[in-house]
Amino acid sequence: MGATVHSPIFVNALGHLAGVIAFTAFLILLARGARQGGPTRLWAPVGAAALAVLWNLGWLVVLLSDPNSPSREVVA
Repeated sequence: MGATVHSPIFVNALGHLAGVIAFTAFLILLARGARQGGPTRLWAPVGAAALAVLWNLGWLVVLLSDPNSPSREVVA
C-alpha cells in the first residue's frame, strides 16, 4: 500500500524534472542563438523559459522535501 501512495509523487517529480531539463535546454538554445547574431528581442522567450525552470525546480523542492519542513511552505 505504501508504494501506491507515493507513486503519484514519483510521477510528478519525474514530470517536473523533465520540465527542468527541457526548459534549461530551451534557455541554452536561446542563448546560443543570441550569440550567433539572432534576433535581439529575446527577452520574452528567455523570461518565460526562466520562469518555467524556476517553477519546475520549486515544485521539485516541494515534492522531495519533508512534509513538515518550514522551507516547503516558503517555496510553495
